[in-house]
Amino acid sequence: MLKWLVPLILKKFDLDYYEEYEMLNSSPIDSWEGAGAFFNYAGSGGAVFWFWVMVVLCLVPIVVALKAESAAESEHD
Repeated sequence: MLKWLVPLILKKFDLDYYEEYEMLNSSPIDSWEGAGAFFNYAGSGGAVFWFWVMVVLCLVPIVVALKAESAAESEHD
């Protein structure tokens, strides 16, 4: 977007990061044309499995906390 601005600022303020910036900006890839994509768990039930594992792991602490709060509340009545 503003690729030209970073080197200009680094040079103007004589910052030591200019060399590192140039090194990181030296990729031989200059186009994404023809690039392939790799999708983990594509066509399998792996994503669905991990989704439900995540849901269960999020709900377990809530259920445990509700039970503990109910027990503590009934104890103080």
